[in-house]
Amino acid sequence: MPYTLFWDIETQEKIDDKKGRFREDRIRQLNVSCACTLRVDSDLIMDGREEDALLRATQTTYWVDDIDGLQPMLSEFDGAELLVSYNGFSFDHLVLQKYYRGDRRRELSHTFKAHDVFKRIVDSQASRWPSLDKLLSLNGFDTKGANGLIAIKWWASGNRRDLEEYCRSDVMLMAKLALSKSGIILDGSEPMHAPHAVVGVAPSLAARRFRFPDRRKRGREGLIE
Repeated sequence: MPYTLFWDIETQEKIDDKKGRFREDRIRQLNVSCACTLRVDSDLIMDGREEDALLRATQTTYWVDDIDGLQPMLSEFDGAELLVSYNGFSFDHLVLQKYYRGDRRRELSHTFKAHDVFKRIVDSQASRWPSLDKLLSLNGFDTKGANGLIAIKWWASGNRRDLEEYCRSDVMLMAKLALSKSGIILDGSEPMHAPHAVVGVAPSLAARRFRFPDRRKRGREGLIE
């Protein structure tokens, strides 16, 4: 089954806990506490059956007690058609870099099939930086109920139950937002939408399938030529 993977990570430390001249350098030093994925049937998304796709989706949590903890998730990345995140390029992908153990080819095979909803919005509206929570509220979804700083405290105190629940909920809410057929409302004060063609998952899948019509090439293979 071809699948789209929605994902998010939580970290053990804050960005300000690390030293470095540039923000990106400090982010690369962060360590993952846990990561969550939501595997969704790509064909159901392409058929316009987003609700059915979410009902049938599979969620997985990866705990990172050492650097080997994320290797199963990276294997899940290998087989995905599309990797969907929110602010992934500016944060999550940077944190993950060291977990590739220098395998730059594998890392690029993943970033080349990334669909970052946040980046598409920012690039389209003059660098406004909307939070996921704000967009969830504007578009009629439940809000997250916590944040990354609280997640760090949960990890430090050994509260894995709340940490996992938060991470899994975060991914599910992001998936619901990204799969909205009407696009994403960006501002409550005026009728401004990010169109589905720009931020939607189905258009990204369609573009990939046009380039790589053979299903065997929608995952890791065929991305770096």
